[in-house]
Amino acid sequence: MPERHLVLPYQHIDQLAQTARQIIDFAGDEKVWLFEGAMGVGKTTLIKAICHALGVQDVVNSPTFALVNEYRNKEDRIFYHFDFYRINSLEEALNIGAEEYFYSGHHCFVEWPSQVESLIPERNLRIRLALEEDRSGMPPRSDMTSGMPPSGQYPLGMPSRSQRRLAGMTRNIYLEKS
Repeated sequence: MPERHLVLPYQHIDQLAQTARQIIDFAGDEKVWLFEGAMGVGKTTLIKAICHALGVQDVVNSPTFALVNEYRNKEDRIFYHFDFYRINSLEEALNIGAEEYFYSGHHCFVEWPSQVESLIPERNLRIRLALEEDRSGMPPRSDMTSGMPPSGQYPLGMPSRSQRRLAGMTRNIYLEKS
């Protein structure tokens, strides 16, 4: 029987490409991926890494105000990226056709799925991101870039202020297939 749970820890942004690949491999044929975690924990950054690993060449960014972005890869496969943080009612999600997207057979990456839980298909991959303090005993660095690769080596673009602030903390990614 295939594994239904997996925990992936990572500390450095340069590990994100490998982590994305592990998530893709674990997901198998699951199409609806639910990204959960506190504001600023790295949901969008992880989705960028996953899209990059899937060959998406479009600019990947948070659809906070648009609610959904569409991306394509070299093989013309379609990927939908949702951010439901700002919706005020389930009706807003229904008005953009969320259910049709979720059952389209295309990958759907959903941030803040709790806002639309009743619309989510039973089969999905739940991805929960959590931060834990580095318990290595090493003192925190004061340059705000601990855990970051040397300048100019950011495969996914310059890290955001929140990414720099959170550097040196371990991110645990909890995966669960339902």
